[in-house]
Amino acid sequence: MAKYCTTCNQSYKDDSVFCPDCGSELVEAQSTPAPEVIPEVISPKEELYPAVSTATYFWLNIAMTIPTVGCILSIILTCAPKNRSLKNYARAYLIANLIIIGLGLSVLVISLLLGMGF
Repeated sequence: MAKYCTTCNQSYKDDSVFCPDCGSELVEAQSTPAPEVIPEVISPKEELYPAVSTATYFWLNIAMTIPTVGCILSIILTCAPKNRSLKNYARAYLIANLIIIGLGLSVLVISLLLGMGF
């Protein structure tokens, strides 16, 4: 009867006790080699990260164009929702706002230093 390696699934017909390829102990099998174990691919579950509708993005864009409301809303959405898509959207909007505010302040300071004043 054939022997099969439980590790590398190689067949051997001699009186070997250990696999010459990987060194594992050989066991006698029925007539077929041991089934190959295929690891499962774990994918993100949709119920954990539900898709955000186009209408939600539309109304968030409208609300975030109002300067004060947009800053407050982006801070709240960065911390509050469980939906990763909304958090990422709010983080991107918050970073863009901070960049715009930083650039505006730097232009204001430079213009004041150069005496151009507004």
